[in-house]
Amino acid sequence: RAHRDAPLADFLHRLVNETGIEAIQLAQHHGVQKASNIRKLLGVAASFSGRRPPSLRTFVEYVDAVRDGRLTEGEAPLQPEGAGAVTLMTIHKSKGLEFPVVFVADMGRVMEARNTSALALNRHLGLTLSVEDDTGKTQRSMLATAIAEREAEEEAAESARLLYVALTRARDHLVLCGTPESKAGSWWEILDAHLDIDVRPDGDSLEHEDWSARVVRTAPAPAAAASAAGPLPVDADAIAGRIAPVSPGGAAPSAVSITALLNAMGGAPEPLRPGDDHDAPAATPGQRAAMKRGTLVHRMFELWDPRRAPEPPWDTIFADAGYGQQARAELQDELAGIADRFLGTAACRAIHDAAQVDKELPFLLDIEGTWLRGTIDLYVHGGPILDFKTGARHPDRHERYVWQLQLYAAAARQLTGVIPAEGILVYVDAQQEAVVPFREEDIAPALARARAAITAMNSRS
Repeated sequence: RAHRDAPLADFLHRLVNETGIEAIQLAQHHGVQKASNIRKLLGVAASFSGRRPPSLRTFVEYVDAVRDGRLTEGEAPLQPEGAGAVTLMTIHKSKGLEFPVVFVADMGRVMEARNTSALALNRHLGLTLSVEDDTGKTQRSMLATAIAEREAEEEAAESARLLYVALTRARDHLVLCGTPESKAGSWWEILDAHLDIDVRPDGDSLEHEDWSARVVRTAPAPAAAASAAGPLPVDADAIAGRIAPVSPGGAAPSAVSITALLNAMGGAPEPLRPGDDHDAPAATPGQRAAMKRGTLVHRMFELWDPRRAPEPPWDTIFADAGYGQQARAELQDELAGIADRFLGTAACRAIHDAAQVDKELPFLLDIEGTWLRGTIDLYVHGGPILDFKTGARHPDRHERYVWQLQLYAAAARQLTGVIPAEGILVYVDAQQEAVVPFREEDIAPALARARAAITAMNSRS
């Protein structure tokens, strides 16, 4: 109570240090995760203080909302991206993520029926109750049978959607793990129905125009089991290192979007684009139409590989973007014209010659303790960075676009250790390209200007 008027983040840091809560959590099951979540809570508190009245009461209400499921907040990551660690997660939590190598485990598992109670309820069909007859035997009504069949159909559809998510998380290699023979109702049965996995011998290969696979039936030797002679030794020094005191005010570094940073650096502001998180007035109908069109153009270039398909996969593009038949009727012909014109560009030729292409590549670039977050439209390894622009070309925005690509180049250097040779601004409507060279003497001034802008932003906040 004596410190109740202290800033929220400082109050929580004091609470953590004086209670020793991290050490207590580390001694429990999944202790490392629990202690990491406490560190994350401190970072969330610091961020929360910048958005809402920074009182302990309002923060507790926010945490309660997360706990009750009214808001979502994921677990704290135990390892940074690219740290060589294995990430274990449910398929639901993997939505929207991508990894170089993905293992989908236990594909031979059969989902058990969920509803075994006498009560059957479906919001479309209604409610019914199974009852016992004079002999004590449970009798199900026709409605109960219909509800059970409807639930089975819905669960099968949800299972198929979940399988699709699991199979599309891998960027380079996908390893599907299952039983030697498929079981009825399992994902392995679905796979076997299409690829005849069960009858293929060890080492057999499968070929497709977009992928190749190999059947592995010989399991590696199991690792030696831990001795049961006694408890495992405890490394006290390692535990002490994990519960180092939390430095006061040591909140996680703040983050800024590429759009907000470019606005702070100067130049004409970008038109509204999907994903912008800076404060902006409500979009006009014309802006919303431009955003819809921009979303579809970027989704088209993300899902379409001109090396393998003469035209984009329209069904998937409109479905994934969340737009229906009306948007397709309005825009597909226009998008098809953009795709056709793109085939004759230098940017397209760079894709054809590439061994590896990353699309919609997210990054975090550390600039003076502030994370710059953004997404590179398309990165050709050993080649250029491509950034797609819709609408008319504006000469007064050229400097802004150059800064954007130079910051992308700095992020690519952080990811790969190599500066890309150049960037290409692809104006998809005008069929124009602008090449931006990437040299150290080009990138350094852009980073210096970004640092100055971030310093000014932090001083105002």
